[in-house]
Amino acid sequence: MQAKRVLYSKRLSTCCAHHALIVRSREGGFVSQNCPKCGKPDYINEQALPDLCCDQCQTILKIERLDRQNYFYVCHQCKRSWQLSDVIPHWSDLFQYAGLAVNSDFGIEVPRR
Repeated sequence: MQAKRVLYSKRLSTCCAHHALIVRSREGGFVSQNCPKCGKPDYINEQALPDLCCDQCQTILKIERLDRQNYFYVCHQCKRSWQLSDVIPHWSDLFQYAGLAVNSDFGIEVPRR
């Protein structure tokens, strides 16, 4: 089993003003952020994702939605990519349940870009 990465949001949590921990929230690649102090979940967007460098060439990775919905870190120089949700811990590994709904929970279809 590969160790999961601990990544923190660039944005502070609205509850406790701590850099939130990025976690996998659902199957299918949905990610969110949780306050490390109180555990409160919140949505995350691309602007809040941390800047990372390629492990091989040290180029700053681009954040893209290769499958049109999930975040991927991409190195165009090395031609490598990885889906964010595959390398971070699941929320339940670190926090108690504190539901965070998505549109599909209410039967709302999210428009594809």
